[in-house]
Amino acid sequence: MNTHKTNITNNIFQAEHIAQQQMDNQTDSNKSQTTNTTPSYIAIDLKSFYASVECVERGLDPLCTNLVVADRSRTDKTICLAVSPSLK
Repeated sequence: MNTHKTNITNNIFQAEHIAQQQMDNQTDSNKSQTTNTTPSYIAIDLKSFYASVECVERGLDPLCTNLVVADRSRTDKTICLAVSPSLK
């Protein structure tokens, strides 16, 4: 269980580190160039992340477990708030 949580945390840390390196490289590049360059963006699927955390909290493998985080109290139809990666 802790291994999955550690892996998810490490993946997020690595994504943040890569994004920071890209921003640093972009800043260094902009200092040496007089023309504008296209900015880089990174996206993290937070809905999938939240569902993965819920799986880990329950001792389940988020890559193999079909988990939907939903709220029935909002409408007659269930609103899907997050899904695990296996459902994508």
